[in-house]
Amino acid sequence: MMGTEKTVCSMCGNMIRVLDGGQTEDYLKIEKKWGYFSERDGITHSFCICEKCYNNWIASFQLPVSEQETTELL
Repeated sequence: MMGTEKTVCSMCGNMIRVLDGGQTEDYLKIEKKWGYFSERDGITHSFCICEKCYNNWIASFQLPVSEQETTELL
C-alpha cells in the first residue's frame, strides 16, 4: 500500500503531495544553519516553497538566478 506524505508551501500554504518518496509536483526545500556572525547564531531554518511561489520569488531578485540546463535527469 502506498503511503502519502504531505509537504506544505511556506509562502502560499498549499499542499504539495508526495507519494512514497516520489513527489507529484516539484518544490524547493531550503535549510539554513545560521552561524556565528549572524543575529540568528545557532538557529536552523527550514522551509519548502512550491514552484509557482519560487517563480514569483525569483522574479523579485535584483540579479537573475543562474541557470544551467541538465540533460540527464535521474
